[in-house]
Formats: sequence, structure tokens, C-alpha cells
Amino acid sequence: MSTLTIRAENFPDLNDEVLYPRLSEAKLERLAEKGTRRTFEEGDVLYAAGERDAPFFVIERGRVNLFDRKPGKDVWIAEADSGTFLGDIATFTGEPAVAECVAAERTDVIAFDRGSLRAMLAAWPEFGEIVLRTLTARRAWQEGRGYGVLRLIGPRGSRRAFEVRDLLERNLLPVRWYDIDADEESAAMLEFQLAMLEDEALTAPAYAAIAEGMSAYDAWVDAIDAETVGYEVADDEYFRARAADMKDIRTQVLNALTDNGEEAVPPGAILFGADIAPTRFMETDWSHGGGIALTSGSAASHVAMLARAHGVPMVVGLGVAAGAEGTVLLADERSRA
Repeated sequence: MSTLTIRAENFPDLNDEVLYPRLSEAKLERLAEKGTRRTFEEGDVLYAAGERDAPFFVIERGRVNLFDRKPGKDVWIAEADSGTFLGDIATFTGEPAVAECVAAERTDVIAFDRGSLRAMLAAWPEFGEIVLRTLTARRAWQEGRGYGVLRLIGPRGSRRAFEVRDLLERNLLPVRWYDIDADEESAAMLEFQLAMLEDEALTAPAYAAIAEGMSAYDAWVDAIDAETVGYEVADDEYFRARAADMKDIRTQVLNALTDNGEEAVPPGAILFGADIAPTRFMETDWSHGGGIALTSGSAASHVAMLARAHGVPMVVGLGVAAGAEGTVLLADERSRA
């Protein structure tokens, strides 16, 4: 299976003095006296994503790229060139490195392992302040854009979700929790969708395809469908149910691109189909009654949560036979999802 490499839309500026402090010849000479010179050929990995106690490198000559590795795709998120240093705050904290660092060309470095780096910085506190400031700023830049950050989607009251989050945090893995029950259900669902749309791991493939000449419509379809597959094949029903949210996002963006939309639901109607989108539920006026009947669907979906909150009768898992033409459907509000 081939891996797609895409360039992130927002790339850090190599002239940024905090993210890429430039080292004088005098500093480079002093560092060379304390460290070990190494050479990496093009394609060599200097340190891997998830590596703890990642080495610290000073680049004398060459260039490296940093990637956020994801299933089926690598997101190229940054680069660095000669005259600055490489590393991750994980060198000091024991956290896993967020990105993988790969030589873009033959690259000569001065290398420090965790012990030698600590000893060198203890003897050179002025340089130590620069290193800590830069590595902290780089980690904040990466996590602020969602790189290397795990998404935990679940209700805050869920014991299972809490245990997963606790496990991740105890292992110092960055995690962002999308709490679907902390606020009004509709607001939480919309916040989740907006968070997904702000995730470059989702949008960057579409932008990259558009830059290569693909239509915005086709580029978005390819990008969102590839991401949705991961939810559809999940072992956990809760995460499989999130596929409906991804399909909803897909539809909302396509409607915006084509200026299309769905017709209003008649008062008291029963919505019938394989599944319905959360935004479809929110657009419907339920004050005159009505209900939802789905041949598949899930009791763990956002639509089911919205139905429970608004007292809308809903049934899932009716099967294909329920969709036969001429079938009469009645919704019983005593049997909500």
C-alpha cells in the first residue's frame, strides 16, 4: 500500500528566531567540542515519531524534514537547515517525540544524547535557556495545529473514555478530548465538526489535490472519504458511529461548494433511511411531532443523542426489509433510541 506525502498548509518560517535560532561559528565550535559528529544520508531517520529521549542534533550542513505520520499518509509539517539545532522537548520530559525527522539530503550534525546534553547545558546555562525556549515553542506550535495529538471523542461521564484519557496522559501522550456531553448536544456536535474541519490532517490532502489541478469537489470527496474509512472499520461501536458525523461534514462542505441543500422536512414526518446526518436533525422542526426510523444507524450516534435530548422517537437497526415499498411506519414515542 503506497503512502501519500502531503505538505501542510501552514509551514513554520525558517527565519523565525524562536523556532530556528541561528548559531554563530563560535557556538558551533564549542558544541563540536562537546558532542559527536555524525552524518546522515538522504532518507535516513534522525529520530522517529513516538521516540522517547530523542537525541539532540546541531545541523552543520544539510537539511531535514519533519513528518507527522498517519495511516496511509505522511504530512510534511516542517523543515530545518544548517546553522540551527534539532530536537524535541521529549529529550527533557520523557514524552514521545511528536514528529519524525528525516534527512532531506546528506546532512552533517553534532549529536548529543540525553545525558551529554544535560551536562553541556548545565555548564552553559545561557545556551540552555535558548534550547528550552525553542523546544517548548516548537512543541506548542505542533500541538496547536494538531500534529501528533490524539483525538479522544466521547462523553466526559464515560468511565471507558476517562480510563483511555488517563492512560494516554500517564504515558505523556498529547490528547485532545472532544466531550460530546459537556454542553448542549447540538453545540457539542457542531464543535466536534468544526474541530475536525480545523484539523490539517483532514484538510491538507484536499488542498494539496486542488493545488495539483483537481476540482475542489473531487478533492474534498477523496480526502473526507479516506478519513471516514478509519471510523467505519473501528472495532468499537461508538467510534463506528462517528462515521455518520464524518459523512455529515462531507455533505455540508459539498453543499457549500455547490450551493445545494436539502428540502425542508414536512411537519410530523418520519425520516426514514439507512442513517441521517446530525445537521439534518437540527434543521428539522420537531414541534409538530414526527420521528426517525433507520435501517442501520446506531444508538451511540450523535443523532441518537440529539433524539434522546429532544424527545424525538427514534428506532435503529430495522434492516433492509423495512425499506420495502409500501411499508407503513408508525413511530412510538415510548421506545426512543
